[in-house]
Amino acid sequence: ELSAEAFSHTATYDIAVATWMAAEVVGEDRDFPRWRGASWTRRDVDSQIPASIKNDISFKSDKEGIVVLNKNIEITAKLRDESTAIAASKISSLAETRENLLTIQRNFYSPAGLVADGRDMGTVVFPDAKLKIFLIASPEIRAKRRQLELQNRGQEVNMHALIEDIKQRDLKDQTRELSPLVPADDSVLIDSSDMSPEEVLSFTKKLAKKEFNK
Repeated sequence: ELSAEAFSHTATYDIAVATWMAAEVVGEDRDFPRWRGASWTRRDVDSQIPASIKNDISFKSDKEGIVVLNKNIEITAKLRDESTAIAASKISSLAETRENLLTIQRNFYSPAGLVADGRDMGTVVFPDAKLKIFLIASPEIRAKRRQLELQNRGQEVNMHALIEDIKQRDLKDQTRELSPLVPADDSVLIDSSDMSPEEVLSFTKKLAKKEFNK
């Protein structure tokens, strides 16, 4: 939300939403509407995911940030569920998913600019981006932030289980063969463990001003 406000002249998206949509399509049990409501074969997934995302998923911005819609039904909160994040990590390791979504992800870019958030944005999706930031924090700090985020939505989580899940998800994403979670060679590493969101944003804005005012 902070980045959306600070970089209001650009589009600010969590590009990983496309992968999360793919997780729903291939059979993860979700409460929001399915695109076709039928059983899917791998061939169906390969051919239908790109068209479904292009036709059904849309975005709009408001004072709270970016809102994600599926067939004009808001699903923003659902995309932030912990169960959706876990499903996304699983499905994003499939070559079929990433190959089908790559063009769609890149189409988010516009001449006005783009702030794209995702684990392989700087290495695979937008390798020529002028500014790449690899934001990290300790698993314990990330778990605490995630817990507060979920509690604000009325969801309760076990802190120990959340920390372990984050560690396991990181390990899986870092060691997978396809699009592993690694910083781009030309990225700026920011450890936000001891930083507030406002401090991270301020530092990021300075980096952007320096890079784009060259």
